[in-house]
Amino acid sequence: MRSSTRWRSLLFGWLSVVMCMGTLCLRQGYAQAGKYDSNTLLALLERHCPFTDSCKEVVEEILQASAVAKDWELYFLTLSEQITHHTFFHQLNAAKTSLELFERELDKHSAEDGLRYYRAISAYYWGQYYFGLGAFEQAIPFFVETIEAIKQFEALTFEEENLLIYAHHETGNCYRRMGMYTEALAQYYAAIELLRTRRAPGLDRDPHIAILRKQIGEIQLLQNEPALAEQAYLQAKSELEALETRHPGRVRTELIAVMLALGKLYIHTREDEKALLSIRQSLPLMTKGSQFFATAYEKLGEIFLAESRYDSAQHYFELSLQTRGYSPASKRARFAPGLCSLGKVYAKMGQMDSCLNYYQMALHNLVPGFEATAWEETPRLEHILDPINLLACLQLKAEALATYARTPSLKPDMLRAAYASAKCAIALIDSIRIHFDSEIDRQFLIQNSYPVFELALSLATQLYHLSGDPQYIMQAYEAAEKSRAVNLYAAMREARVHSYAGLDREILEEERKLKAEYVAIQQRLLRYQHVEPEQYDYWLQRRKEADVAYRQFLANIKAFHPRYYHLKYDLAVVSSRDVHHQLRQADQGLIEYFWGDTSMYAIVFTPQTDTLIQFSLDFPLQQWIDSLRLGITAYHEAEANRQTQPLYLESAQWYIRYAHKLYQKVFQPIEQGVALPRRVTIVADKGLFYLPFSVLLDSMPTSATGFLTHPYLLHRYTFSYASAASMLYEAFEMPKPGKKSMLAMAPFDEEGITIAGPDGGRFVLDELETTRQELQQLHAAFGAETYYSHQATKKRFLALSPYRQIIHLSTHGVLTDSISPFLVFYPEAVNDSIPTNLLYLRELYANVIPCELVVLNACNTGGGRYQLGEGVQSLASGFSYAGVHSVIATLWPVKDAGKMLPLMEHFYGQLYAHTPKDIALTKGQSYYLSLQRFDPDAHPFYWSPYMFSGNVRALPASSHWWYYTGLLGLVLVVAAGAWMSRNRFYNGAGRRDRLRAQ
Repeated sequence: MRSSTRWRSLLFGWLSVVMCMGTLCLRQGYAQAGKYDSNTLLALLERHCPFTDSCKEVVEEILQASAVAKDWELYFLTLSEQITHHTFFHQLNAAKTSLELFERELDKHSAEDGLRYYRAISAYYWGQYYFGLGAFEQAIPFFVETIEAIKQFEALTFEEENLLIYAHHETGNCYRRMGMYTEALAQYYAAIELLRTRRAPGLDRDPHIAILRKQIGEIQLLQNEPALAEQAYLQAKSELEALETRHPGRVRTELIAVMLALGKLYIHTREDEKALLSIRQSLPLMTKGSQFFATAYEKLGEIFLAESRYDSAQHYFELSLQTRGYSPASKRARFAPGLCSLGKVYAKMGQMDSCLNYYQMALHNLVPGFEATAWEETPRLEHILDPINLLACLQLKAEALATYARTPSLKPDMLRAAYASAKCAIALIDSIRIHFDSEIDRQFLIQNSYPVFELALSLATQLYHLSGDPQYIMQAYEAAEKSRAVNLYAAMREARVHSYAGLDREILEEERKLKAEYVAIQQRLLRYQHVEPEQYDYWLQRRKEADVAYRQFLANIKAFHPRYYHLKYDLAVVSSRDVHHQLRQADQGLIEYFWGDTSMYAIVFTPQTDTLIQFSLDFPLQQWIDSLRLGITAYHEAEANRQTQPLYLESAQWYIRYAHKLYQKVFQPIEQGVALPRRVTIVADKGLFYLPFSVLLDSMPTSATGFLTHPYLLHRYTFSYASAASMLYEAFEMPKPGKKSMLAMAPFDEEGITIAGPDGGRFVLDELETTRQELQQLHAAFGAETYYSHQATKKRFLALSPYRQIIHLSTHGVLTDSISPFLVFYPEAVNDSIPTNLLYLRELYANVIPCELVVLNACNTGGGRYQLGEGVQSLASGFSYAGVHSVIATLWPVKDAGKMLPLMEHFYGQLYAHTPKDIALTKGQSYYLSLQRFDPDAHPFYWSPYMFSGNVRALPASSHWWYYTGLLGLVLVVAAGAWMSRNRFYNGAGRRDRLRAQ
């Protein structure tokens, strides 16, 4: 975050230089205005601008004078300087006011061709404004507008080329903050290409190419591509060294930063010798007293600590603290990381008393009087300068106390103290979540918080087994849920909040502005804490004011928009009491897994009892899951010649071996500890998302290929799945859709098709022979509204999907390593180069589809990239975010879908008979197995990829009950009237007969 701020400052500095150069060109014209001569004007701008408080007054004077002289080009140039000033100091309200004035004046003088550059720069500054708000999606179109406008110019001036380069750069920064790294890299490379062609050989002008390469390296490191990151860093280093040779001292700061980044990379890849060399080479470049020395010493200490050279590590960590000006009496947040590092050295040496002492000193530097701080509720951040470092320190202290607890005599007290620190860290995570809003901040928080949740689970488990107190089960459940809620629950709420709450755009913009202001102030505090005490105190006061303003805003939201507040800011996960209530209603059990580094935990809830189980990960769990899936999916390759091909028997043996092993390791211990009901919901974690529990075998079969008689867990349990228990509860609490119709689409049936891909390539899609038959059955049996072939377009789907109870899609699902998952609809034009027929995962996040059930009968719709703290980014999760109550998706390619027609038909039959949805799917799978007469046709490859997630309740009864009740009442009234008329007739006839007899 700090390096990003430094490059943004450099960017603003270069823009200001460009503006001052523009002023040189215009000085003669401005001298004719009579206010200043040209030399005085230039001196004023160079003396006060950019970025001093007196700049505002100077710019205001020049604006007035240029308006009087009707020198509009100079007027807009100076107004641009004012906007730059406001944006740099994060004065967003003032920047917006200046931008609105900028646009009004441009509209008045739109006929003047000389102002075309300022029309482009207006869009650029609007992009900067929204970037400052943290509204990156809104900023991107403005930067793109700038790029498109500049590209229309015939011959670019120096200033126009600069603006084009920086627009690409800032677009890349937006994509980076949104976590869209591929798009960010494309923009950075575009900026580099422009710099190469404009500034050949390039190195004589500025270090912008090297700065871009460093940012590319940072992204590649985030993408876990250290080799590519190293290449980018080395290129940046080479370019900066060449420029440093020609102009000594000019780019030394950037060069040092790149060399330290290289050292950090080598520490990450455990190449200690390279890291040591890179950091030591940077030391001679640093000036005496530079804070780079402190950073370099910290990196050296980390290297020696990793090599178990504790004396050297201690020496460099102490040097780092001395460089920063540490003394035992000082209380500054900047000293906390160094104190924690010394604590880690003593922890490795086994000197736990010294270790805990350093951690406590670090905590006192971060939060004065830390021990007296009671965090019964979420802590307030106005007392905390560096929450991320505080989080790391709390984790380290809890780990040290847990290590200390291995001493038998100290075990209970130390465990409780460690757990108190872990709970405090979790409370801090909740507080950070409120203030940090960008994708980078969220991902950074996830990486630093996941170990905290694992530690809390481990401590809660030990305390539960030590004391038997059930409160620790509930607290372990809360920690497991919050490990998912850091990103997952927030993303789900963010996707639904606007459709449910309906806030005005002005309120949402105010919210982003307050959040962005807080983050910007926090970054300045971290910068000024080292060197400028007066600035530090000023920004500390600003942060307190910003925090008060933000909390007042939240209080107003809570009072006047309670639904929005609950959806977005209520950080409490669903309580175990609410989970129990849902389980009792459905007679279900719930198993929530947490996959840690050395252990796995299972929190088990049933209507009768709860328990907490810990497994040791002394086996390669991920490898076993991959082997099981390979044993299932390899069947398709062996199917053509299954009786003679060795792959058929080999894959079957792989499957039964790992299906039984996984049962023994991850499910049997739960069965032994608690009596599970027949219906079980699995809250998966990490690789367990890709494991269908129904195919696990509770005993080893005698024949590997006896698929008809294998002891599947399908025969004993009905499994459903959820990303988090809180997500499941939200699915139960969502309002029931009022509509009753089914929408079924099959874009491709009897022939294959070639479509344009999102990356410019071509996808050849196989034919789907039985999809038309599948939809015909749905129409005949259940009255589905069906669309085939050219009728099944993306546009029609998006228009109709919000108004249907059930959606059934038989199409192609595409999942690759480099592209976000997408569904394929029939293209508007078959050979169109623009893929308008692809429905991407990210588009589902932006749509609202409040239907009861979506069935994705397509390949790999339940697969995707696993994201820590969020789960699998799949099409199934995308539909859940869009508001769908429940989803049936697939875990691998669906081949020969015609075989599965009986399964789907039986499933829908059960569904419309008001069977709960999870049971309906299990019955459909069991029915399919019962129809088979040959073992190969009963292979799990066919029936087990379908996984149900979400709300398991049965379809609601018909909403036309009043119609049928009224009709029955009418029939009863008519029948009663007829009976009464009959009685009157017979009574009258009898009386007449009696009178005649008399």
